[in-house]
Amino acid sequence: MKTFKVTINGKSYLVEVGDLSSSPVPVRVDGELFNVEVESGEAVVAAAPPEVAAEEVIAPLPGTIVKVKVGVGDRVEYGQELCTLEAMKMEHEIKASRAGVVVAVNVTEGQEVSYGEVMFVLR
Repeated sequence: MKTFKVTINGKSYLVEVGDLSSSPVPVRVDGELFNVEVESGEAVVAAAPPEVAAEEVIAPLPGTIVKVKVGVGDRVEYGQELCTLEAMKMEHEIKASRAGVVVAVNVTEGQEVSYGEVMFVLR
């Protein structure tokens, strides 16, 4: 028998499955034995994980992009610097608010940005 730990509706079970070619198939769930008829030979495929919502990184104030430090497809970590924005004669590091992958870069070095303008999109 092959042993699996499965979770159904938040409750975990120890499941042992016997020979799938036999009929019925012996299945033991938390020590209790069941004889199960397999109705279809189709494989069960795990569902794809839900797609993570995109997050826009916006300009916190108007200024000029001094340096772009990431590109499309780059994996970034929480707090990683995405670009440097010059505003009010100071340089401000614009950082990732979460880990993810850069799916859009909407700024270039030397570009003027307005408050609230979308600079990057992370997924």
